[in-house]
Formats: sequence, structure tokens, C-alpha cells
Amino acid sequence: MFSLIKKDLLVQRNYFLYGLFAAVVIAVSFQGLKEVMFQAMVFLLTYFFVQHACFSDDRACADLLLNSLPISRNAVVLARYVSLFAFFAIALLYYALLAGVVKILPLPLELGPVSFEGIAETLMLVVLVNSIFLPIFYKFGYGRSRIVNMILLLGTFGALGSAGEKFMNLFFALALYAFSYFVSLRIYLNKEF
Repeated sequence: MFSLIKKDLLVQRNYFLYGLFAAVVIAVSFQGLKEVMFQAMVFLLTYFFVQHACFSDDRACADLLLNSLPISRNAVVLARYVSLFAFFAIALLYYALLAGVVKILPLPLELGPVSFEGIAETLMLVVLVNSIFLPIFYKFGYGRSRIVNMILLLGTFGALGSAGEKFMNLFFALALYAFSYFVSLRIYLNKEF
């Protein structure tokens, strides 16, 4: 399973460079909204990394290759679900890196504050969106799931401003993520390649 997570990270190695540029663009775009800048940046970077991993697998027909190897389908699905947390950690690292650069260099950027509550709320949003997206991806593939993908992205920005209102808690989101994993696993186990 760890080799599959490593595969997701290696497939993205060039895309991670674009992530640095995207972090700067997001920081500039959210200058007037510093209270949600951290959440928006980490959410969007994680979202883009997950989407790119799914797109790359779909484009390269990775399922055919992975199913020809002695890897269980359970490990394939579980690796995608666990890689979300690796992408989240990388997005946090990007924010910290950008914050360090802004402190060292006299850049006209102001970054929003980081708190444990903000990290938990952002993780909750990332988990909720991917709890819906990943089963749809496994059922229909990346191409057909793009419409749902766009609705989820736009809907999350509506929730981003109200994330501090605690409309859900992180434990519920993680329970939904676990349920989503079992739904995706069932879909993937029954899928014909």
C-alpha cells in the first residue's frame, strides 16, 4: 500500500512545483479575506492534488496495470484514501513555507492566521468533499465525475466562510470518509476491467 501512495506522490512531482505557484496565487487572491485564506489555500491545494492523482490514473489506465500486479483491490482503494492525508500534509507544508518566505522577504502579502481549529475545519472540508467524490470517481471514472467535482468545489466555497460555525465535526467527517471508503471498495471490487 505504501508503494501505491508513493506512486501517487511521484506522479505529482512536477505538479507539486505548480502547487507552489498556486499557493502564491491563492495568497494574492485572498488578501481581503485573511480569516479564510489558510483554509482556502490548504483546501484548494489538497483538492487539486487529489484531482490530479485521479486524472493521472484515469488517463494512464493505471487500474489495468495495478490489477495485473499481485496487489489487492483493497490496497488500491485504501492507498487513494490514505494519500489524501499525505496531500493535506504537503498543502500545510506549502502554507508554512509561504509564511516563512513572507516573513523573511519584504513581500506585500499578509497571510491569514493558522490555528488547530482551522486545521481541523479544513481537514473536515477536504474529507467531506472527497467522501463524495471518490466513490463517484470509482464508479464512473474521472471524465464523467467532473461535473460533480465542479459542484463540490463551488459548494465548498459556500461552506468555507461558515466553517467556523461548526456545522459538522471532524469525527463525523472521518466516519463519513470511512463509510465512503467501503462504498468505493465495493464499487471497485465489482468493477470489470
